[in-house]
Amino acid sequence: MKFRETIYRFLGTAIVTVVEIVRIPLFLLWHRKELLKSEFTYAYFNHSFGHTVIQLDYLSRLYFPHRVTAVCIAHPDTNPYVFECFSHNIDMLVCPQIFSRFSVPFTTTSERVLRFFLHLFVGWSERLHVVDLMTVYRTVSLAGNSLRVGLEESGTLVVDDDHTGYARLIDSGIGHPPRLPEQMLARCRDAIGARAPRFFDKPFVTLHMREKGVGKVFATRSRNAGPHENYRDAVSWLTQNGYHVVGTGETRHEFFRDIDGYWSLEDIDLPPELLNIFLLTECALFIGQMSGGYQLPSSHGILCLITDAIFHRLATFRRENILLFKHLRRRSTGEVISLVDIYRNHRDLAFGYHFREKDIEIIPNTPEEILEAVRECIAIVENRLALSAEDRELIEHFRALPFEGMHLKFLENRTTLHELRRLRKQGLL
Repeated sequence: MKFRETIYRFLGTAIVTVVEIVRIPLFLLWHRKELLKSEFTYAYFNHSFGHTVIQLDYLSRLYFPHRVTAVCIAHPDTNPYVFECFSHNIDMLVCPQIFSRFSVPFTTTSERVLRFFLHLFVGWSERLHVVDLMTVYRTVSLAGNSLRVGLEESGTLVVDDDHTGYARLIDSGIGHPPRLPEQMLARCRDAIGARAPRFFDKPFVTLHMREKGVGKVFATRSRNAGPHENYRDAVSWLTQNGYHVVGTGETRHEFFRDIDGYWSLEDIDLPPELLNIFLLTECALFIGQMSGGYQLPSSHGILCLITDAIFHRLATFRRENILLFKHLRRRSTGEVISLVDIYRNHRDLAFGYHFREKDIEIIPNTPEEILEAVRECIAIVENRLALSAEDRELIEHFRALPFEGMHLKFLENRTTLHELRRLRKQGLL
């Protein structure tokens, strides 16, 4: 089977390369006027929502106020309205992809051919420059290429991509945050107001649940949300305390429809992709998992509560965001390993591997934990969270737990005060 797959991949790549060597130069020549508008060009492809946002936002901020032409190998799963969020200094030139439905690696081949011909194209001009992904990611790094990731399937620790410079740009206020153009925002407000006139009576919280990856590799499956019913108490509390809640992403609306103040907005006269971007960038608070959904609101300066978070090495790109980690439990004894113990004595688990070897199961957050986290985040949003001297000391000690090689070491998110106060009894202080 592996031999047949290897032959298939080799022949497919060869065919794609031959076709693209003809197609892409013709595409670039046809669009040469658009390419010449900007001083910088960028070859782009990614089918992941989160990586799309990181790449484009990193690029946008790094070169702001210069304009950049990003030549995109379009993937059918890409939300086209993401590109609109960066129109303040990125011009998107979309090259239709004819092979992406067969295999993502084939599209990667198309991107390599595109990058090759872009270099040839701009080589005739002293004004034009090609920017590649690694050039962007290696700038203004906080971690100095020290990051590592554990691979559960192979039981090894390997070098991870270093995106930490992106956090430096956000923290420094360089560039503009991603946002839909005003005419698109107005279109969304009008469409929502026409079908749900009460929706804008209160600020809204976006609940963006993740369910993809069930049955796939360990690392993907474990990043999913816990049972959606665990979020009911938090949603009810929000609707009783001055907020509407709207479900998007893969949120299962059936668990919340009976709550007055919860909205699914399923019948709104808008493309679902556009509505999703609006709900991510215009909310008062984002609640979701350590996945691509949080990137847009986080960059926009919206507080993000990352629930059912895994793995313990990870962090978001804004220090202010709150992480509520899933729990790790020994199957043999039922003992839940504390966060303090994970960082001090189980660094492999913190990096994200040896779960099977150590017979560890991953336990989702409880309704009580989620509710406490939401209460704290709303207090932050409303600027009424008061930290005691002991709270500040707990936060300082928690931020000292991660170590070199972890995103969290450099990006410095913290967990909830409710969890920190519990960890005090487990040796955090």
